[in-house]
Parts: sequence; structure tokens; C-alpha cells
Amino acid sequence: MPRIYLSSPSYPSPRSGFSIIELLLVLVISVALLSLALPNMSDELRQRRLLAEQQALLELGQYGRQLALAAPGHWVLCMAAAEVASCSAEGRAGQRWLLFDDHNQDGARQSSEQLAQQLQIVADRHRLYAAGRTGLRFAEGARAVDSGSALLCDRRLTLGLRVIFFQSGRIRPSLDANQDGLEDRNGSSLSCSSAV
Repeated sequence: MPRIYLSSPSYPSPRSGFSIIELLLVLVISVALLSLALPNMSDELRQRRLLAEQQALLELGQYGRQLALAAPGHWVLCMAAAEVASCSAEGRAGQRWLLFDDHNQDGARQSSEQLAQQLQIVADRHRLYAAGRTGLRFAEGARAVDSGSALLCDRRLTLGLRVIFFQSGRIRPSLDANQDGLEDRNGSSLSCSSAV
């Protein structure tokens, strides 16, 4: 019986796939686009990490204010080195934030003084500015906190973020809507190059 073909016998067509040159070209273009996007993505991840640390420090400050209003004591928020109990000098770096009851008001946490909370610093450069003091003091009553700010920086970013503490007790994150490197409300610098 004769065979009947519904279509012509299948022969490989000249364009039945991608050539190795086409695949290599797509690979080169993909690598070039990825190399352009990767630095922007890593900067975005660093910025998000700073935002998370800013939020955590903001919450720690608000907790300190609540402690000062609810429990008598001399609550202090400061930066400290990894193994050192005393607060770092103003503007100097530390590895962690401490919130403690500085009962003897010496700026160092003694084993007998209550540690309310500590927060590990992940970004590589935080600085505390507290008008010559080593920490921000939370007091009872209407004047709940000293004024000052904390500048949070990553060494690979040119601009950082601040947490601003007011004597009235208000604590807020910095704002820089126009990206000029200055805090929108009070004009303080967000430049990380000066925070070395």
C-alpha cells in the first residue's frame, strides 16, 4: 500500500534554532545590562538597611522617652564600643546603642545599672551629636529628652539619614525630599563624607 504524506517530509529548516553566535551575543548583552544594574541595586539595598536602622533607633528613642515618663531614673541613650560599657565621646563611632538607667550619672553603664535595651549597629558609621555630651538624657516630665541627633551612614553612600531628638520629647526621622543633602526642616547636613 502506498504511503500518503499529509505534508511534505520534514527536513531540518535552515532557521530551526539559535546559532552559537546569537546565544553568545545575548549572553554578552545580558552581562552588560546586569553590570549596569548591579551597583544601583546594591546602593538601594544599603539605603534600605539604613532606613531599617533609622526606624530601629527611632523606636529605641521613643522607648527611652516612655521609660522616662513612666519610671523614675536617669535614662541615657548613647553609643558604646563592643566590649566597653562607657558611652563614646560625642561624634565618635560605636558598635551598639545602649539605653540604660545611668543611676550615678557618670556616662558609663555599671553592672548595677539597669540596661533597658541595646541595639547592634549594622551600618558602618553612626555618629551621635548631643551638644557636647556623650549621650542623650531622658528626664521626667515635660522636658523628656535632650536635643541632639544621630547621623547614620554607610561608607559607600554619600548621604545618610538622621534621627532628630528635640528637648520637647519629639523624635523624628530626617527628611530630604529634594535630595540636596540637607535636612528639609532644620538644614542639618546629611553628608556622610564629613562623618568620618
